[in-house]
Amino acid sequence: MCGIAGWIKKGKIEKKVLENMTRVLSHRGPDGEGFYMNENPSFSVGLGHRRLKIIDLVTGDQPMSNEDGSIWLVYNGEVYNFKELREELTKKGHRFSSRSDTEVIIHLYEEEGENLLSRINGMFAFALWDEKKKKLLIARDRLGIKPLYYYVGEKEFAFASEIKSFLHLPSFNREIKGEAIHYYLFLQYIPSPHTIFKKVWKLPPAHYLLWEDGKIRVEKYWEVEYRDYPDKGEKYYRERLRELLEDAVKIRLVSDVPFGAFLSGGIDSTIVVGVMADYLKEPVRTFSMGFDVASFNELHYAKVASETFQTEHHEFRVKPPNVLELLPILIWHYDEPFADPSSIPTYMVSQLARRYVTMVLSGDGGDEVFAGYHRYLAERLLSLFRPFFFPFHFSPFLSFINSLPESTRINDLSRRLKRFLNRMDLPSAERYISWLLIFDLERISWLYTSEFEKKVKEIYPPDFLKKYFEKSLSLSTLGRCQYTDLKTYLPEDILTKVDRASMANSLECRVPFLDHRVVEFMASVPPHYKLRGFLLKYLLKKTFKDKLPPKIYFRGKHGFGVPIGKWFREELYAFTEKILLEKRTISRGYFKRKGIERLLEEHKRGRFDHSHRLWTLLMLELWHRFYIDQRLSNLTPSISVYSL
Repeated sequence: MCGIAGWIKKGKIEKKVLENMTRVLSHRGPDGEGFYMNENPSFSVGLGHRRLKIIDLVTGDQPMSNEDGSIWLVYNGEVYNFKELREELTKKGHRFSSRSDTEVIIHLYEEEGENLLSRINGMFAFALWDEKKKKLLIARDRLGIKPLYYYVGEKEFAFASEIKSFLHLPSFNREIKGEAIHYYLFLQYIPSPHTIFKKVWKLPPAHYLLWEDGKIRVEKYWEVEYRDYPDKGEKYYRERLRELLEDAVKIRLVSDVPFGAFLSGGIDSTIVVGVMADYLKEPVRTFSMGFDVASFNELHYAKVASETFQTEHHEFRVKPPNVLELLPILIWHYDEPFADPSSIPTYMVSQLARRYVTMVLSGDGGDEVFAGYHRYLAERLLSLFRPFFFPFHFSPFLSFINSLPESTRINDLSRRLKRFLNRMDLPSAERYISWLLIFDLERISWLYTSEFEKKVKEIYPPDFLKKYFEKSLSLSTLGRCQYTDLKTYLPEDILTKVDRASMANSLECRVPFLDHRVVEFMASVPPHYKLRGFLLKYLLKKTFKDKLPPKIYFRGKHGFGVPIGKWFREELYAFTEKILLEKRTISRGYFKRKGIERLLEEHKRGRFDHSHRLWTLLMLELWHRFYIDQRLSNLTPSISVYSL
């Protein structure tokens, strides 16, 4: 895994700028760096690369070129089918100078141009400069596992693995997009192609960009289709899934460095570890993260899985002091406001794993691909029994339910009942989307200042989700929900979280459940094999029942939660109140003081669990203090949170 950066501009490229753009990504590639620079009559090109050595530790340095130096590549990721592609290309006369998967892309481009993307099985973000055609190709993998950003300036273009590289461009101004903050507050992330900064864009998953003579063209090269395919029978689906998923794990075990796996004790990570154990002669190294708060702690389940497969197991417990120490580090690595609190344990389990290994496998993507979220079950219940539940929506019973206090337990019943009953009168698209929102219109209305509300009134962030729900070709609600999650929540939240947290610790994370063959296959599986009655992940659990200890097979869905609700009522309340109500925060012009005070007071009293909303506001303000208020020379993750 690596970090990449590049710059095209009119006139000469300053080498020091390219070096700074690249070296700020050293956490993504601590094992070496390389540069390519070329001056043309009308513009200059520069490519930079930071390397984390995983495959071919001796001859795989980048930037890498073809035989005559007319094509240059910087690459971040892994091509899992590179051996087959290499053999095919060798037969066609291509000569290889390394054992790396990177070189395969260069020669495949010589054969097929941009169409090479359909041939690759992997996770990747790369940039390829074609000197003969004076053309730049940048591309991102199908599911969005690896990140790629680009900056469009006056007579210049730049790209990088992370936004922080652009801060070193002489022309770059840290101008905030107001609409990005609006999106963030609803979704807890800023969706593609937007970013927090003006002139900076995310390249969406499954897309490539061509730069040629100052003109930019962005194209999609892959799509997954959830449609209503003919039913081939459960036996066929179980056998085919087993074949695909075992191979997906197997090809991700190719490595020249030590590796292991994240193990939460849930269905997904347990299956991954179980399949790994079949292929490895030595014990799998496994890593888990837990909490002292019982309802959020899964370490006992991880221990059950570890004992079943006799792994070399390591674990750690997260406590509130760890969180405050981590905040500047998380803000630095995520580059823009990002409010998924599970970034905390993800960072810490990555830090733990990096002490022992350089690469891990994880079970990320399992909920989206195999139908594991509780909201899928809620939609099933409402679709089947809505006529029965509907009278409760207009009865005193609903008023009573809405008056109940909310605990901070991960599966609090009153909170779930409120969400369930208050959504039943919505159309299916709006109802499903409402499960995914952090703030709703009502709370936004008493939070925003009138000035900020005017700036963003033309934008309705839930429409970002709705367009995918309505675009899905599936006739089933489950298929539409899965497609929406696969296109939004998975790449924008889950994969962003895992990439930044793991790469912050120079750790590569591979995700076998997101092998595109597995994703495409599961999209073709009829809904009743994914959600059978009220059993989530039916096909996955039945197929790999032999890999699941009974305590894990029969346990309910837990989720990767963080006890921020408890922390915001106890250990972190004073800190959060101070930051959110300070004059500096209010003077930014986004929020009314009374709105923030109401959130704090309702949460503290236990009236509502506003923990995710408070976390979203806290991370936004701390991001401003870090990336906007600080000088570039002071931007470092070693800043104390108390000095922000």
